[in-house]
Amino acid sequence: MSKAHLSLRVSDPKSSREFYQKLGFELRKEERVEKFGATLIFMGYGTGFELELVHNWDKNDKPELKDGFLHIGLEVENLESFLKKLRAAGIEPLCPLNILPSGGKLCFVLDPDGYQVELLEPGRK
Repeated sequence: MSKAHLSLRVSDPKSSREFYQKLGFELRKEERVEKFGATLIFMGYGTGFELELVHNWDKNDKPELKDGFLHIGLEVENLESFLKKLRAAGIEPLCPLNILPSGGKLCFVLDPDGYQVELLEPGRK
């Protein structure tokens, strides 16, 4: 397997696209699919992960967060520096920076629909 992706239903495709771009995702493709009444936005993170944001035009309410979904996890090189950039872009963390027993650092942010995104700076391997 060379590529994996996760699909999220979003209520506002523009604000979701902009949010994930601030986290370091790059827009790969955006298309309207008339047959399904949806806008699909494909965003890449590195070389092996893709996020598919799906906006259904006939669903104007916020998507329901399912019980089994916990978060999207992203690894970053320097979490403190990354958080400074996010704060400058108007994104505040949900909690204080956590230091893990391994020396790694962990923090969470929320996307525009309330999905949690875990930001992790790995510690010792």
